[in-house]
Amino acid sequence: MADTFDPYKSPDNQAEEQSEGVLTANSIEFLSKTTPWVRFIGVLYFIGLGFMALIAIIVMLSGTIGGVFSESLGGYSILASLGLGSIYLVFAGIMFFPALYLYRYGSKLKTFLITREPQDLEASLKNNKSFWKFLGIISIIYLSIIPLAIIISIIVGIAQL
Repeated sequence: MADTFDPYKSPDNQAEEQSEGVLTANSIEFLSKTTPWVRFIGVLYFIGLGFMALIAIIVMLSGTIGGVFSESLGGYSILASLGLGSIYLVFAGIMFFPALYLYRYGSKLKTFLITREPQDLEASLKNNKSFWKFLGIISIIYLSIIPLAIIISIIVGIAQL
């Protein structure tokens, strides 16, 4: 009689009791078909981050080397290239975490499909949650910066008239 639904219990208690559920064969098939793609995108993320870091280093070096020979800008090319390269490195550092979460999600999901242990599925879903939470926070920050950038652009445009 432990499987009966009690409408008077709080939803939290019912979720804990029902967490012993079983994944259907279709669910496992969908997960198994998703796993290689998730890992592939995770690897592409890491490759992209490597290129981003490489470009940042090239920009920083080219500005410092080129800035020595170009005195017409008065040293601003060195600061600009170091600033731009630093921004690229910071973005690469920030975007490392979603890449890591996505790759771990795929790896833990693959482990779950082999072992069928619930803790492997939980670890996989935890990384999936972290991936989407991180991207959500980054999106909120990005969407809040856009209006600020528009306002600053308008002010700078008006000031140059």
